[in-house]
Amino acid sequence: MVDAGKSAGEAIAAKPAKDLDADWGKGFLNGGMFTRVVYEGLRSDIRLTETGVDGYDGCCLGRESGYWGGCEMLKIKRKGSAVWEGGIKDGKGAISTESGALAACPYGFASRFEGQKGSNPEELIGAAHASCFTMALSLILGEAKLTAEHMETSAEVTLEQVEGGYAITAVRLTLKAKIPGADQATFDRLTTMAKAGCPVSKLLKADITLDATLLE
Repeated sequence: MVDAGKSAGEAIAAKPAKDLDADWGKGFLNGGMFTRVVYEGLRSDIRLTETGVDGYDGCCLGRESGYWGGCEMLKIKRKGSAVWEGGIKDGKGAISTESGALAACPYGFASRFEGQKGSNPEELIGAAHASCFTMALSLILGEAKLTAEHMETSAEVTLEQVEGGYAITAVRLTLKAKIPGADQATFDRLTTMAKAGCPVSKLLKADITLDATLLE
């Protein structure tokens, strides 16, 4: 942990190299994913806090250079696509992802609203949220010097009719995790941080709840 009140130069000089990744992780959860640093000179008015940087927006601790400076923020763009033919009830669609993990996966009215075979947007959102949350928790555990032996997360996404149409109103995350060395209080605190900090949680306007179980 870095003491608040130190200048950037003092903090860097005193900081073990092995701790740099943890600060990179704090940057990920508190404002974006950071990539390589472009050195622009140290700023004595930059202060380090437990949650990041105070006094200079867009700064981060760069692993490669070891300096505080201007920082390029990584912007990742991923693509999903859908095709549709026909009307809303008798039509058919197919979902694909840029990676090829999904390739023309069928979906339609029956698979979305009537429980028939095929995919639907809600289960894809659920998979995205479960995977994002679990990865975020892995990062936070690492900052706390903990490593999960096994984590399994499901996300139940609720689509319901509201005034004016349909809306995704809730996501219920359910986690079962085996984490050697973690006590219940630490587990509760870190899982709550991951729920709030994962990018998919930030995207969704739904009510997000978490039921987390620490296994023996």
